[in-house]
Amino acid sequence: MLAAFNSARHRCRAACVAVALSVVYAGAKTPANGPSISELRVEKVVGSETGGAVLDVGRRDAFDGVWATCPSVLFDGKQYRMWYSSFYDSHMGRGGIGMATSADGIHWTRANNGDPVLTLGAPGSFDDGQVMGPFVMRDGGVYRMWYTGMNTQWHSSGIGFYRIGLATSRDGVHWTRANGGHPVFDIGPPGANDEVQAATPNTLRESGGYRMWYAAWSPKTGHTICSATSRDGIQWQREEEGRPVTGLVSGGQYGPAVTRVGSTYLMLYMSAGANESRGLFAATSSDGRRWIPIGTTAAIAPGAPPAFDSALAGHASLLVSGDRLKVWYTGYRSEVGGTHGWKLRIGAATIALRN
Repeated sequence: MLAAFNSARHRCRAACVAVALSVVYAGAKTPANGPSISELRVEKVVGSETGGAVLDVGRRDAFDGVWATCPSVLFDGKQYRMWYSSFYDSHMGRGGIGMATSADGIHWTRANNGDPVLTLGAPGSFDDGQVMGPFVMRDGGVYRMWYTGMNTQWHSSGIGFYRIGLATSRDGVHWTRANGGHPVFDIGPPGANDEVQAATPNTLRESGGYRMWYAAWSPKTGHTICSATSRDGIQWQREEEGRPVTGLVSGGQYGPAVTRVGSTYLMLYMSAGANESRGLFAATSSDGRRWIPIGTTAAIAPGAPPAFDSALAGHASLLVSGDRLKVWYTGYRSEVGGTHGWKLRIGAATIALRN
């Protein structure tokens, strides 16, 4: 059942009893000139780490000793590379973006001796309070990482300010901040959908430039997903005057993961709706702005206890491999010793793309 991810079967340790999940999600028939993907067959990969995860939290005193979240995965034909983040906790002194490598996408080894490859910015910078939510692209022999930065100031609503930065690297381990360490995508003006937060970017190469989808937040509109374009990955223009994309499930949306399957865009994202499942929803689009949901429930839903994702499944990374989509995503469960009573780990799944 798990051979869809690679040629070998991968089982959980004997101490972790779990079963791979296989569910079909079907959406309404789409117009002839619209997206052609109308069904997703999802299989969760049961990893050998705690609760079936493929990347566990780090050692107790490590920067990622409580959280391993927001994966971004690349494959160079021989090796998988994953960048991921851990949320900063001022009481524990943890935080940063780490990296791990794998031959099969399931068994991972931390790089850089388990230390973060990108740490907090200098005092007074836009990212001196937190760096997280990386998206990494191999582009012309250089790794480019768009990431979320937070400073130590707070909006009057009690929400932190998130902006998007860019760093570059030749080896994926040693990074240099671009744009003089300033954000490449700042928050919008008062009243904008992203006046407080522009976060967790997902970037694609398009038409000689770049296109980005990101999570926005404002007191007026709450969680929305917006998009922007750029010629150089540094100077960005909001699409449709900063209005959110349309057609996603109601109740607010965040954490976009976008890829192309042929001429169709496919997005996995999270819903902020109070009555929605705490999982990853799916949608398709022909233009990246107007989306058509695939089904009405989460495509990747939380697992049954004691699975690592029994409380939530979200923040995914997508790689198209033939007629399948490989997915890595964040899961959390209630757990003693975690921040606020829970820990975050990274799991994997495959999605069969049926057109």
